[in-house]
Amino acid sequence: MTPFDQIPKTDSKREVAPHKMARPVMERLGYWGLVPFGFGVIIFWLSPWLVSLSVGSTIARGTISYAGIIAAFMAGMSTGNVLAHERAGISAYLPTMIASLVAWLTILPNGYFFITMGEIWRIIILVIVFIWLYLNDVRLTQQGAWKSWYTNLRLRLSAWVILALSAIAARFLLIGVV
Repeated sequence: MTPFDQIPKTDSKREVAPHKMARPVMERLGYWGLVPFGFGVIIFWLSPWLVSLSVGSTIARGTISYAGIIAAFMAGMSTGNVLAHERAGISAYLPTMIASLVAWLTILPNGYFFITMGEIWRIIILVIVFIWLYLNDVRLTQQGAWKSWYTNLRLRLSAWVILALSAIAARFLLIGVV
């Protein structure tokens, strides 16, 4: 069974409106997108018993990079929404553009050029970016750009991401990595 098996299908007798299909698709994709976070947390916390500590910390660093990619993706979705609703002015685009650039800086563990940061700082920055993006989506929902179910889904998904990143940060602190 794939995540798409329970998505409403169209048939000749009953058509499902395209806008009614967005919610189950987004929910399934969103929850499947949490799997790498869970995997990273479990492997890192079970190291050195399941895998070596170096393998566990490498997987945790990969999970942090994945979080940066997801944050940049979420920023892009919001920007696309703003474009679709033809909102004008730099203030409509700036929050997600800044979030995307900041998330980009957290993706590589060794940093870019002269900007290098440890894992804890990468996680703190990503948590701030996820909160910032969520608050931006709440604002867009209040303006009618997003459906309320999407903002509720984003709250749940963002909470799980922040929880996973916090668990990874706690493990790094326990092994003395800052």
